[in-house]
Amino acid sequence: MRDWLDFSLSPEAVRDACREAVAKATSRLDALAAAPTGEACQVRGVCEALDAVLGDLEAETAAPTFLKYCSPDAAVREAAHAAETELGRYSVDVFTREDLYLRAKASRAEGLSPAAARLREKTLSDFRRNGLDLPPLQRARLTLWRKQLLDMELAFGKNLNEVRDFLAAGPSDLEGLPEEFVGRLGVLPDGRRKVTLDYPDSLPFMANARRPEARRAMYSLVNRRAVPENVALLEEILALRRRVAQALGYPSYAHYILEERMARTPEAVSDFLARLRRRLADKAAPERERLLALKRSEVPGAERLEIWDVAYYHNKLKKTAYDLDEFEIAGYFPAEKVVAGVMELYAGLFGVRFAPSDARAWHPDVRVFDCVDAADGRPLGRVYLDLFPREGKFKHAAVFPLVRGRREADGAYRRPSAAMLCNFPAPAGGRPGLLKHSEVETFFHEFGHVAHNLLTESPFSRFAGTRVARDFVEAPSQIMENWAWAPAVLRKVSGHWKTGEPLPEALIERMLEAKHLNSGIFTLRQLAMAVIDQALHAPGKAEPGETFARIHEEVTTFPVAEGNRPEASFGHLMSYAASYYGYLWSDVYSADMFSVFAASGDLRSPEAGGRYRRQVLAPGGTREEADLVRDFLGREPSEDAFLKNLGLAPSTT
Repeated sequence: MRDWLDFSLSPEAVRDACREAVAKATSRLDALAAAPTGEACQVRGVCEALDAVLGDLEAETAAPTFLKYCSPDAAVREAAHAAETELGRYSVDVFTREDLYLRAKASRAEGLSPAAARLREKTLSDFRRNGLDLPPLQRARLTLWRKQLLDMELAFGKNLNEVRDFLAAGPSDLEGLPEEFVGRLGVLPDGRRKVTLDYPDSLPFMANARRPEARRAMYSLVNRRAVPENVALLEEILALRRRVAQALGYPSYAHYILEERMARTPEAVSDFLARLRRRLADKAAPERERLLALKRSEVPGAERLEIWDVAYYHNKLKKTAYDLDEFEIAGYFPAEKVVAGVMELYAGLFGVRFAPSDARAWHPDVRVFDCVDAADGRPLGRVYLDLFPREGKFKHAAVFPLVRGRREADGAYRRPSAAMLCNFPAPAGGRPGLLKHSEVETFFHEFGHVAHNLLTESPFSRFAGTRVARDFVEAPSQIMENWAWAPAVLRKVSGHWKTGEPLPEALIERMLEAKHLNSGIFTLRQLAMAVIDQALHAPGKAEPGETFARIHEEVTTFPVAEGNRPEASFGHLMSYAASYYGYLWSDVYSADMFSVFAASGDLRSPEAGGRYRRQVLAPGGTREEADLVRDFLGREPSEDAFLKNLGLAPSTT
């Protein structure tokens, strides 16, 4: 099979590869639009042919654009950003071509397979949602707005990725931090330590630094990222989104977006979040009081718990009440052991095998694995693992689909590829990279996205792997987090970096006892972000800074500290616009689907795993997501398992 991916491109080669791919796609689309109706539909339908062209374009430009997020060369990253912008604008142009729209509308609707019929329906919807039913002048204006919107959304993300701020921490700022953490920090010319805003630095710092002034300083740095650039950009983005929605006849941008989500309407989202908020508020109130009492043991007379106190006193409570230390636990999770253990689990569950590949990547740290079907040995896909932070790399944890699976015209199946970018603690000072348990959970989560992409059997790129409704896409990754709490699995994926001993039983028991500790506080924070996202995309104009601060305090009780602008670093407002609620929404389905494995009595059951692979992962977006879940469960979905995962009693309504 063809290997589409070349990560050794120079800035000039990035530009040329994308322009050549666009020229080729344009030629094929022109031919499709001009071909006689019978000829265009002879081998495959018009919508299938369009899917093939766009799938090839995506594969041919995958490496050049992906390098924006991972290349160690700043010039390559800049060229890749320009290429990604150019390709996004081209995509807008494709779905505003009237000749292609008319051809798609005229294509046969009868005699199609269910997947092909769904492709036709979604393709026509894509054209309409890009303004093809509008008069020419309005359509041209909408196209201009969409391109401007794309440019600004990509710039918002780029600004975040290029943040280089750090905390210059003196000895008093580092009190409470373990020696191994301090030892791996960079040393500044004045002798102070460089604490970056990357997760491996900032999160442990917030959880362990004793001085509240130091924690507040880090909190402010994190919540002033990309200020003022992104503050101004966000206001422009939201204004343009309102114009786009109005031009298309929607009451708001949320109505426009949610039309294609499982939730369908803002009202359904609002009802879901309000119902959950009431339950969580009851749990969070005593949790805050408990943390405040702990703070008063250190700061007599303290009147309130500040937002930069939460992680610190949560961590202290774990230590004092459960004898849990995240750095001690991390010693049992060397990155290599976790990778091997998780792959072994996935292999057994889903009937596959992973083997190291000698395929070239973009950095020496990247490890590459090929995935094959265990039953017949056929190649299924390839995954690239880039696990440690470095300058200029994407700052969070995510999986990037590179090549989408698809049935080719000759009957062969295109092998998908995906890249997993994370920012786990890197090897340093003779120690391997050691993952905290929360990071082990993250690895399980992200590898769920990998499996969703590699195990697809969708005949069309449009529906392959993670191309499902945005409020369902997290479910196949969230479900896998449950295995990170299973004692037998924890023993399998752990091995102390010095002795090789697995996680002790007593330690596992204490971790399970503390699993729901302060889940009300932390889930309310996530829910607040979902409510903010909906409010910013609701009818009417909402000022981002005021809206964020007001709702954040209303929902969590924690005010945003003066001078901070967290909305400027709320990156999900770009990729999850009006859809951030989807993390909680999809978790309802993930928890319910996991109950099937739990009920089987064997969390590593290949029978349950095989059925999940066939009924949920393989179809991708070829069917309605609710139908996939219903078929796998054999019943209607329920919120009970989700509530139990949060430490809440099942709903009585």
